[in-house]
Parts: sequence; C-alpha cells; structure tokens
Amino acid sequence: STVAQMGFMLLQCGLAAFPAALLHIVAHALYKAHAFLSSGGAANAPPHVGPIVLNEIVTAFQKMLRHTLRENIVLETHTSTPTGTIMGDSGQIEQIILNLALNAQDAMPEGGKLIIETATVQLDEEYARTHEGIRPGPYSMIAVSDTGVGMDHKTLERVFDPFFTTKQLGKGTGLGLATVYGIVRQHRGNIF
Repeated sequence: STVAQMGFMLLQCGLAAFPAALLHIVAHALYKAHAFLSSGGAANAPPHVGPIVLNEIVTAFQKMLRHTLRENIVLETHTSTPTGTIMGDSGQIEQIILNLALNAQDAMPEGGKLIIETATVQLDEEYARTHEGIRPGPYSMIAVSDTGVGMDHKTLERVFDPFFTTKQLGKGTGLGLATVYGIVRQHRGNIF
C-alpha cells in the first residue's frame, strides 16, 4: 500500500539526524493511517459510542487545532452552557471539527477567522419535514464558520460528494467533507 511504502521509505532514507523515538512515532502514525484508510476511513468505522459533552470536546480539541492551523488563522471558540450529554464517538466528533477547520483554512489563503460554537437548539416540525431522518426536539449543535471566500451554488450542491474537490490536482482528495457527512449521519445528525 502507498502509506506503508511511504513509511518504509522514510525509515530507509538515512534520516539519522532525527531521533529514533521520533522516527518510531512517525512509523506508528503511518501504520495507523494505513489501517484507518484500509478500513474505509472514519465514515465507515463503527463508532465507539458513549456519553460525550460537545463543550468538553471543543475545549479540549482547540489546543491541538491551534497547532494545526496556520498562524494567520485566528481560532475562536464559543461554548454555550449547557449543551447536554449526547451519545457519540468523541474521536469522530474531533475528526469532524478537524476536517471542517482544514477546509476553512483552505478558504482563507490570506488568513482569517475560524469560529467554532456549541449550542443547544430546538428543531421544529417544519425543519424535520424538510430534513431526512430528523425528528423535532432539542439537539446539541456544533457550528463551524469562517471568513473565507465561500462557495458558489454549484459547489454547494456537490460539497459532500466523495472525491469532489475544488482544489488543484494533488492538493486534496475530496474526502474531507464526505467523511464529515458520513460521521454526522452515523450520529443521527444533520449537516447544513
């Protein structure tokens, strides 16, 4: 597989300047990435469902996210009290946030602001009628917004299609938002 070959090549390229512990971490990460991709990725993996609080996930994950995003991206988080406890997979919720954040970053090549918010919202009968699989009632919500360039209507129609990308060849797989969509639907949620 490509990932395993990349890991092997990395370890065979004479990278003696790097500590062995770092090379071990990289090799382990490549192995885990290979296993993840071989299984069909996060959208196909069975969730490890348990009680989670979205505020806690967003608060804990923002530190890692700050180190992932470029310096010219300002990250703001706004958590509402309380969002309540939901049944879900915290790792997959983190994957959703990461994929949305990276797409937002790509939409802000000159920098900008990324905002992640949590809230409890009440979805009514009318909303439920127009959104498949949604029942009226209270929902915990994560909203991700940015000051990027936005998407035209044609792009919006295909944004969750697997392998659809607006990026140059070799710059993206088109799986980020498709994965987000799959995870959200696995959690019996909705994305808009």
